[in-house]
Amino acid sequence: MIAFNKSLLENTFLVAEAKELKQKNFITKADVNTIEKELPILKQQNNLLVRFGFFLLGCFLFSSIIGVFSMFSMFFIEALNLNYEWILFLYAIIGFAGSELLSKMKYHQYGLDNAFILGAQIGLISAFGVLTESFLVGFAVMTIIGILCCLRYINAISALMSCVGITGLICTLIIEHKIIPMLYLPFLLFILAIGLYVFYIKGKNSQSSIYYKNSLQMVQIFSLVLGYFSVNYLVVRELSVELMNMVVSENNDIPFAFIFYGFTFIIPIIYLVYALKSKDRIMLYIGFLTLCFSFFTIRYYY
Repeated sequence: MIAFNKSLLENTFLVAEAKELKQKNFITKADVNTIEKELPILKQQNNLLVRFGFFLLGCFLFSSIIGVFSMFSMFFIEALNLNYEWILFLYAIIGFAGSELLSKMKYHQYGLDNAFILGAQIGLISAFGVLTESFLVGFAVMTIIGILCCLRYINAISALMSCVGITGLICTLIIEHKIIPMLYLPFLLFILAIGLYVFYIKGKNSQSSIYYKNSLQMVQIFSLVLGYFSVNYLVVRELSVELMNMVVSENNDIPFAFIFYGFTFIIPIIYLVYALKSKDRIMLYIGFLTLCFSFFTIRYYY
């Protein structure tokens, strides 16, 4: 399933761990240099600015390729009397072909490969969404293709897209298709956030967690943010007014208002306490940010 050579992939993560140990002064720079010489690794770009530059270059290359193919494919689309939506599938095929080629060339988290992986997913999601004219299908494809690309290319952005996809899928089922009353949407999203965090905990303790460390961290961040904002009073109240045409006056409030008031402050405190106990830096940062937004929520209305 993984597109990369597992030996090279393991060596890449071992070298990354060696660099982390060097930053914490457990080993010397000479030890790191020796490890890098002994272990062949995949081509990576650790500098975020340089990686972003290669990502922009990859986007330019991807757009140039699909532009050339578009000019030639227009003739066949008109000759076969096909809908122009089918050309989006061609964009997705080009994206996946480029992703496979770059993986065979041992590029991983270099910037170029991220551009083609992301472009392929966007092309496929757009193709199914436009062809079926359904948000439900689009979010379903986003969830599935995000998981598959995450597993194959070990791509953290794909993990984020799958999380967004499953969240959008649930929201669409409730808001547009009304499978349950919209009143319970915040609680369902909160349960989803808990489920994603449980998945992160179990995935972190699995044997393959070394490969998907960044992807699991992306799931963790998304679950923590979704868990807070799904039951934040300001978010729930404004969306209730927007989606349910609810009128909130001085004498009445949204349903379960006292629960959302409590969650608005309880959840950030839980994040902070658990982060200090488990020494989780990501949760600590999110805890501080969500606590600040909680104070903003109260100040917004009072």
